[in-house]
Amino acid sequence: MSSDEAYSAFLNKASDQQNRVRATRGKVEEEEEEPRFFPALQNRFYSTESDEPFEEFRVSYDGQDVPDVRAFGELVQMKGVQGLEVAEWDARGEYQDVVDAVKATVDQQQIRCFEASAGKSTVRYWIVGRRKGELYGVCTVGVFT
Repeated sequence: MSSDEAYSAFLNKASDQQNRVRATRGKVEEEEEEPRFFPALQNRFYSTESDEPFEEFRVSYDGQDVPDVRAFGELVQMKGVQGLEVAEWDARGEYQDVVDAVKATVDQQQIRCFEASAGKSTVRYWIVGRRKGELYGVCTVGVFT
């Protein structure tokens, strides 16, 4: 197999994993064919070994505050979810525009960062806050080998 074919297979596998993570048995609302709510993030990517876009994330949620790690893990139906401080997730300050965009759309500008392993070398990240009966924000993927 050529290196191009191997790389293509790797990307397809990573994409399949990402799609499985997104499909949380109907709890995450279907993506609609309307403009992104975060137009400023249209061309922003989380830079790791695979530059991944920031995608809109929303899930129905009737809690009063942003959930804790356990409750968030149940909402996205993933094990091993951990909470992060924004400064841990963005240690070099490269993604302040992403953080600001999420803060501007959620109640009281309160956000939390979460991460969970989505495979041997893939980590899923969420930056979310509470907004009108839902958790709302962005999610992305980091690839680390």
